[in-house]
Amino acid sequence: MAKSIKINISFIYFTLLTLYFGFVNTPFQFSKQIQNALLGIMVVIFLFWLLRQNYTGRDIVWLIFLFLFAGITAWKTNVSLLIDVMSAIVFSRSQRSTIFKLIFWERIAINIFRSIFSLNGVIQNKVQVAKSGLYVTGYGLGFDSPNNLAVEIGMLILLYVCIKESSITFKNILVIIIITLATYRLTLSRTFIGLMTVAILLLIGIKYFGKLKSFVNLYKFVGVISLAIGFIISIGIPYVMNLGIGNLDQLFDLLNQLTSNRFLHASRVMLHYPITLFGGIGDFDILDSIYKYSIVDDSYIHLLYGFGIVGTIIFVILYTSTIITLIRNKKLYWVMPIIIFIMWGMSEGVLYSLHWNFSILLWGVILRKNYSSVDGKNLKKKGLISHNAKADFNYTTSV
Repeated sequence: MAKSIKINISFIYFTLLTLYFGFVNTPFQFSKQIQNALLGIMVVIFLFWLLRQNYTGRDIVWLIFLFLFAGITAWKTNVSLLIDVMSAIVFSRSQRSTIFKLIFWERIAINIFRSIFSLNGVIQNKVQVAKSGLYVTGYGLGFDSPNNLAVEIGMLILLYVCIKESSITFKNILVIIIITLATYRLTLSRTFIGLMTVAILLLIGIKYFGKLKSFVNLYKFVGVISLAIGFIISIGIPYVMNLGIGNLDQLFDLLNQLTSNRFLHASRVMLHYPITLFGGIGDFDILDSIYKYSIVDDSYIHLLYGFGIVGTIIFVILYTSTIITLIRNKKLYWVMPIIIFIMWGMSEGVLYSLHWNFSILLWGVILRKNYSSVDGKNLKKKGLISHNAKADFNYTTSV
């Protein structure tokens, strides 16, 4: 007798996504060939999933817009944005909290696996890094840099907050504080401790003042302007540095000491590379031949040169619309990771890729922002979904 089996396509897709990014910057990182194979399978699964959905005219316009944006960037630079767009689209029609839980536990499993090998001495553990001109020893637990471990743990904490939302307790917050302090002790990442302090303060604010109109308005204002502030600092300071204004030299020297010369490296990029409409610059090899150093950690520089002026504007529109939509739907806890990753992008290359910045998935709320107030039965009547909403668009087959 044939038996019905439910296969959750979105679960399969996001599991592959976790595998694609989960081992990056470790000795277990997949070869380019395996990564391309995983990406190919993800694209096939995505297209199969996409063709089974029902769409309104508004959905179709958004899909065309997003794929044009992602396609140009993939052709000129890399596939990061294509993965971002595909994932946000799948997320838009999935059970969002369940997807967050899936990613959280799969990344936990990968971290346990990597840490076991690191603590047993099979792969690296301690790593020397430069902090304000001095070399200190931090723990990477298998990552090639302690800063990467710090971002990984920060990502997991923010994911946990998105999963718990209003059910988060004061005890949960205390545990987050303890994990934050322990992570700083391991990694010595100043960016991590600073941003997680901001995250904890925002979390306390949402938990205990989230129903106050004045707090919500201030929170929305901070969320909307945070991206502009990120660009002003990350693009504006290197630009002014290149103007050679003498009376600001001491200030720039201090900023570079505090940020391990991040602004200096960004200013060199702006000095030697043109900013174009559609980007296409994925690396900065010229700097290596001139300065013997070409690593640029600033996400905004990579975004501007990789996606171009047009792509950067679209990126800003997507994120700003997402923040406004989430606040209107009272998803204040989900805005917090966006603000934190926007700030983190000023010192690490985390903003434009789902490797760590899972808040990119929240672009999906723009596609489905009008559905939150409509129950499943009305959606079925309107032809917007064709499956049980509780089943998260499960694919049913017979064997």
